[in-house]
Amino acid sequence: MLARPQLTGAFPTELPLSVADTNAALHGLVGLLAALYAREQSGRGDHVEIAMVDATIVTNDGMHYALEGQSMGVTNEVHETAGGLLMLAGEFRYIWKLLSSVYHVSDGLDPAQDVTLSDKIAARRAASKAFFTKTCGDRDAVIRALDKMNIAWGDVRDASEVRQLASVKARGSIQEVDDRAGGTRPIPASPYKFRHLASEVRAGAPHLGEHNQAVLRQWLGWSDEAIQDVEAALLTTTGHGFEE
Repeated sequence: MLARPQLTGAFPTELPLSVADTNAALHGLVGLLAALYAREQSGRGDHVEIAMVDATIVTNDGMHYALEGQSMGVTNEVHETAGGLLMLAGEFRYIWKLLSSVYHVSDGLDPAQDVTLSDKIAARRAASKAFFTKTCGDRDAVIRALDKMNIAWGDVRDASEVRQLASVKARGSIQEVDDRAGGTRPIPASPYKFRHLASEVRAGAPHLGEHNQAVLRQWLGWSDEAIQDVEAALLTTTGHGFEE
């Protein structure tokens, strides 16, 4: 597993994304298009080989730095504020420099005392949190402070809010499809927008085991009697094993 601690915190964790699968597919498409273009020039076809591990390594910016023993730096962090969870642009040292110089926020430590780096960081993070949650009493105050420090920021939204985004609504990024149970279910729309071609979602994904009978009949040539003999063993946990 090629974890990206730069994006997920100090301890490596798995991202909730199909990173290797998606990147391999995208790089595979690029390779395919390159081969097709080359064929137009040379008249010779080609064979494209793509491995998920190669696609993951080439796409992992943090790993490129790590291979040379360099630090990529700390990415933007999410901060708790009186205006909700906000992602602030810049690593914490930069945020603290602005807090201390523009708003004179103090970490409360005695400069004459010998304080460990971890204690100093903890004190400054606590002071930063107090500023954004208490000194700034509401969202407007937080935004005014960030604007004064010229810090770019963005709301951290819950997945349940994505459908309310104006851009998502305008682009039809999420569509409703028949759930074949008397209602609908939301699924992501095709991300490709063409001027002259249609790119749309035709239907939802099949239920687990929904096409078992069709596969057994059409691909394996099983008779209805043969299917009935193994029906109990092939039923799926969803109960859709032999629905047409």
